[in-house]
Amino acid sequence: MTDKKTNQGPRDHLILALMAAEGTPMEQPDLLYSLITAKRKAMQQQAQAGNGQDQIANELKQIDTAGLETPNPFLDPVNYIGGFGIGILKWANRPYWRYIGPYSNPSSPWITRGLGWKPPYGSNLEKAKDALQLPFEPNALIRVDVPWYKLVRGPRTVNLHPEWGRGGGSEYYRGLRWPE
Repeated sequence: MTDKKTNQGPRDHLILALMAAEGTPMEQPDLLYSLITAKRKAMQQQAQAGNGQDQIANELKQIDTAGLETPNPFLDPVNYIGGFGIGILKWANRPYWRYIGPYSNPSSPWITRGLGWKPPYGSNLEKAKDALQLPFEPNALIRVDVPWYKLVRGPRTVNLHPEWGRGGGSEYYRGLRWPE
């Protein structure tokens, strides 16, 4: 006997319980309807063959439901673009670094960053001094956390003081304009 409100037969509750136990997403009505129809048909075939409830339940678990889900062509590009956008935002939020020495100004606005999440010259302080044209030999590296609402200018190529090194590194400045 079919319930007129839900259009479910007596075995549909068993079907729903089995589907929930299998981890079927219950929030997709079209997929759910297709699954119930397929499982109802399988149960009827098993019942006509004279199999018991345990055998019917085992047979229902064997139904492959992957082909019943109709993919939404709109969601693939949205997921792709959304994932790409999140990746760009994460990359733009990678850390800044400062190579410091005994004569460094602790509140200096000059910072640098690499293409990835690691310092651009790693722990090679000699290479950092040369590429960033630092006036004194650095002896440490610190990570600088810049809040999202603070302005950071850059990057630009370091080349203003050839007497301090070869240059060619990337520098950033915390502020609206480059200092003169």
